[in-house]
Amino acid sequence: MAHLSTFEPARRRGTYSSRMTTTPTGDAPAGSPGPDEGPRQTTPFLVLQFFIFPMAIVAACVAVFVIFGLISSDAKTARDHLADDGDAAAACSG
Repeated sequence: MAHLSTFEPARRRGTYSSRMTTTPTGDAPAGSPGPDEGPRQTTPFLVLQFFIFPMAIVAACVAVFVIFGLISSDAKTARDHLADDGDAAAACSG
């Protein structure tokens, strides 16, 4: 029985495709961007990316906050609610 520390998988020679090991020798065309260069972003896209999208997210968050504030706002105070509960409890018990 072989020890696990000395076990090595069988190696096959010559099983790799020549397409996988060769590198292209031709240069990229002059008009195409290189591997490190991406397409340059235009000003309208940058305005959308850094101003409009974040502003829309903030507006949605503010809208949710305002809507929940309007839902939870009530003309009655806490004392009014407690007085109503006391009246209802007296009506049920008696």
